[in-house]
Amino acid sequence: MELPLTIPPDQTMIIGDSSILVRENMPVSNDQVRAARALLKLSQDDLAIAAGVGVATIRRFEAGVEIGPLHVNAILGALENAGAVFIPDNASVDGKPVGAGVARRLERKKR
Repeated sequence: MELPLTIPPDQTMIIGDSSILVRENMPVSNDQVRAARALLKLSQDDLAIAAGVGVATIRRFEAGVEIGPLHVNAILGALENAGAVFIPDNASVDGKPVGAGVARRLERKKR
């Protein structure tokens, strides 16, 4: 079951020493979060620690249970900091729609 969430625009949350700025009004589904975690080879425990939330919160969200926007913000921020890029459902490649998804940010080689 897919549970799309819309993040409030321009919401910033402080977690420890890092500030996470959430992108404007982009819905992210529990399937995208699960896919991002798999792509980055993170366990639910790893993600919970990185996001500063309980592992039960990760499990509930991935199972399709709605969680609060601050927890969503923390989870998405942790995944983005680890290299995930969330693709909106209106994305296209070569002019053809591809729909929502997730990709891993490529690291640029230093010269």
